[in-house]
Amino acid sequence: MSDAIVSPRFSATRPARRNAPPEILTPPTVSPPALPLGFPRNLAKMVSNYLDVIPEQAYHEPLVIAPGPPRMAFLACEEVLKPVLLDHWEDFPMGRVKKQVFKPLFGRSLGNSDPHDWRWQRGAVSPLFRNSVLRQHGPQILSAADAMIARWRAGSPGDMRNIEADMISMVARLVTDTLLGNGADEFAGLLEKGRDTYYRGMNWWIIYTMLRLPHWLPRPHGQAMRAEERAIRGGVARLVRARLEAGSPVAGMVEKWRDARDPATGEGMPESRIVDNATSFIMAGFETVALTLTWTLFLLARSPVWEQNVLEEIERVTQGGPLGVEHLDQLTVVEQVINESMRLYPAAPVIIRDARRCLDYKGQSIGPGTHCVIPIYAIHRHRAYWEHPDSFDPSRFGPDRGASISKYHFMPFGAGPKSCIGGSLSMIELTLLLASLVRAASFSVDAEFDPRPTGRLFLRPARGMPLSVSMRDQ
Repeated sequence: MSDAIVSPRFSATRPARRNAPPEILTPPTVSPPALPLGFPRNLAKMVSNYLDVIPEQAYHEPLVIAPGPPRMAFLACEEVLKPVLLDHWEDFPMGRVKKQVFKPLFGRSLGNSDPHDWRWQRGAVSPLFRNSVLRQHGPQILSAADAMIARWRAGSPGDMRNIEADMISMVARLVTDTLLGNGADEFAGLLEKGRDTYYRGMNWWIIYTMLRLPHWLPRPHGQAMRAEERAIRGGVARLVRARLEAGSPVAGMVEKWRDARDPATGEGMPESRIVDNATSFIMAGFETVALTLTWTLFLLARSPVWEQNVLEEIERVTQGGPLGVEHLDQLTVVEQVINESMRLYPAAPVIIRDARRCLDYKGQSIGPGTHCVIPIYAIHRHRAYWEHPDSFDPSRFGPDRGASISKYHFMPFGAGPKSCIGGSLSMIELTLLLASLVRAASFSVDAEFDPRPTGRLFLRPARGMPLSVSMRDQ
């Protein structure tokens, strides 16, 4: 019997592409190539921005196969995504490229583990991601927002700020403190200073790995990346050791990993593996939240109608009092804005899985060894699923519409068993942080500024995010 996965026919119809109403914002996007790029143009484009490798067809077709090398398949419909991410996920593991690129930094962390290791590691910390537990971080989140607001207030009205840098600073300290406890300021500063150096060489490292070039071969920015990896892991290791030696009375992630046991062998998790996991959680957690806030503040600066909608909801919910965790469930407009921001600018815009078995779809076959590219950026703008897909319209996530959106058409935190375990925590952080910042300050941006979306592991604006910040009480 063949081990191919045969999927049903793609049933979605492609709607006519109409222009968005004039009052709806259409923010900058990328200009994809009309057809899949062949070698070496595909890799040349990837150096500066891997979004430029996603062909235009992936924005309106269910499946696009690029001949390569390397051979890639762009998966963009539920009928092929569900087998890869859910039904047969163990046959479509994390891409070899991503695993090798991240191994020096993340080691054998949760995200880089095989299915057996993944199960027991994830199970060890899953209780910490229950909603009731996550909400206990509310005071820390609100305190982080207050600290950033104080920095803005100390400046002059209308100061031009690099909002990306501000959000990185705020969230790096929040995430590090949440995971590892007090005394993380020095490490958070290291993350702020070193991230540009690290990501500058990321796409080169991906290309070298895709081509299976030897690790000893020099590559652009390679030495700087390795130096940053050593600095980051060294900083995490010091904080992990300090927390373990201090014997925290509250069992956090570090203690959960320390006490975890592999059910098959009874072995515990060595300190090096705890460092792997802590590094992975910190790096993914602070980048995704900080970049989502960056893009969201840009969108609100360009959309005064939705800025006003957010302000009115906050005042209605709080009745003029302090914002608290108890208001989370009532901040529905804030959540709509965040969801629409993540649709247009998903912090992790691409997922890669390696095919270990065949997947057949409408006469097309994805064979073993194919790089299965899940272009979340393109799926979130797919012409078959979204009306006015390139426009900023948070109402599409309203109570009467949001429930009908497929979990395979909107995947800011992935889908299936290996979806991001921190997705719920990120939404709590995003909601409280965004509401606090917008309540305290208004933002404006030069009408000619084009923050070109750029894929270098995460989705960043190409030239930072300069926004003018004015405090509402000044």
